[in-house]
Amino acid sequence: MDVLKQTASTIKKHRMLSGGENVLIALSGGPDSTCLVSVLAELSEELGLKLFAHYVDHGLRPEEAPGEIEQCAALGKSLGIEFTHSIVNVDELVKNQGMNKQEAARQLRYKALEEAAAACGAKRTALGHTLDDQA
Repeated sequence: MDVLKQTASTIKKHRMLSGGENVLIALSGGPDSTCLVSVLAELSEELGLKLFAHYVDHGLRPEEAPGEIEQCAALGKSLGIEFTHSIVNVDELVKNQGMNKQEAARQLRYKALEEAAAACGAKRTALGHTLDDQA
């Protein structure tokens, strides 16, 4: 079974999406989220989805982030998906709350995605992960 059929089958079987809804895709530009946005774009008409993509800049890689944002924006445009991005301040949360950078980044990323989902009316947010990720 190819990836499109398998993805559509899994979404329907587990009732992950009901159709006719807005879905926000967390898009980092990495292979997991790039594959996810491409597959969902291909299936959007069949599943009745309006897709949006959002990039969260954690402020930790100032040299790379602008290029990644540009790449993600271009991908969104090529797929007909509205793209937005936000910047969060991980270092400030680490300093103020005394947590490690990974946990601070995770908390701020999910908060930013929640806000982006609300802004586009998405009830669901899709994140790409591989089997060995700690999702």
